[in-house]
Amino acid sequence: SAITFYPNPSSDILNIDLSSANEEVKSISIVDITGKLIQTIDVHENTYISLNVSSLASGLYHVMISSASNSIVRQVVKD
Repeated sequence: SAITFYPNPSSDILNIDLSSANEEVKSISIVDITGKLIQTIDVHENTYISLNVSSLASGLYHVMISSASNSIVRQVVKD
């Protein structure tokens, strides 16, 4: 997919670039390694999203990007 995440690992802000996505993104969900949903963000246009991850515990997280017909999951690391 053309969606990019940076910086990864991140300590404060995780930027997600949706501007080159093939489909209209509906939501972004952050899930911890145990499968617990941490946060869901509704997306209204494919643009740049900056997520404040400073309050998250250090570790591995899954970020799920959902459109009407597809979902992708990427791993991100919180320092």
